[in-house]
Amino acid sequence: MKYHTLEGVITLNKDTFYGVGTMPCVAIFTTGKPHPNNKLCKFIDFREDGYKVSPHIGLIETTQAKDKKQHLLDVWFNRMEAEVKFCVKTPIEADDEWLHSFYYFNDEIPTEKEFERTIGDYLSFEFSMIMQDRGYLFAFPNDKRKLQMTTSLLDQEWRAFFIGGDDGVFIIKSTSTGIDKNKLLKSEDKVTIPYITRSNICNGINQFIPETQKEKYNLDEAN
Repeated sequence: MKYHTLEGVITLNKDTFYGVGTMPCVAIFTTGKPHPNNKLCKFIDFREDGYKVSPHIGLIETTQAKDKKQHLLDVWFNRMEAEVKFCVKTPIEADDEWLHSFYYFNDEIPTEKEFERTIGDYLSFEFSMIMQDRGYLFAFPNDKRKLQMTTSLLDQEWRAFFIGGDDGVFIIKSTSTGIDKNKLLKSEDKVTIPYITRSNICNGINQFIPETQKEKYNLDEAN
């Protein structure tokens, strides 16, 4: 970026090099020109390019390929605007993930049917965890939890918000707790305080800490 300008990155069909295990993309630069701080780069999701894999043949062109290619060119050369699920324009930093999936978020209001399906998926997941003796992940103080849909989702106010930063909903920080997880798991005390931690594969609630032991640990104020 000190010497060249990133114009954009196009994520390609995962089967572009069919038979080779790779997730291809194209990064387009203007060489010899330092990258401006306020430069808007295009990040395009072109995985649906009109080509598909045919058994025993490989990647073949469908009747949609030419139209999809023309749509890509029209968006790239600013001849038309595209939905954010196809193209996101944003400034970048050197250590950002230069992919459409990093910047894109679905801003469509979910339907009630989609909401109900997601709740069903969650309940299936919770039941699966309980059957695997991991019910402590859901040990909320009130076991008589109810999901009440008193009004339509479409009647609610929806907006985008930031997770971290001065204007964010949550303050993102790390803490040092020194929690002995083995001792906590053996505790017979009532567990109500969520212990949020991280592993090398995911972040989230690892378990719940007993009320009687909360004074031993650095309890963060909720918001």
